[in-house]
Amino acid sequence: MNNSCIGIAEDVKYDTSEAKLKPGDTFVLFTDGILEAPDKNNNEYGLDKVIEQFSNIKNIGLKNCGDTLIADVLDYQSGNRFDDITLLMLKRNK
Repeated sequence: MNNSCIGIAEDVKYDTSEAKLKPGDTFVLFTDGILEAPDKNNNEYGLDKVIEQFSNIKNIGLKNCGDTLIADVLDYQSGNRFDDITLLMLKRNK
């Protein structure tokens, strides 16, 4: 098996930690292409908008939640994607 990392820089100290998801918790990872997505005035989408989207759509299920966030980011950019947009969401059910 090939172990590869993306976005790792030499001479940088990386910390490790553990977290246990409780039933109902959701773990979300996304690339900077979501946070840095620019609108027509070059304003970034930003973390506040991501948090706002998740607070508005948290009860509609992972797929719909992810689809809604990505659609909002693409709409914010007026379809002019400048970077990768990747979203990974994991939810503990039991």
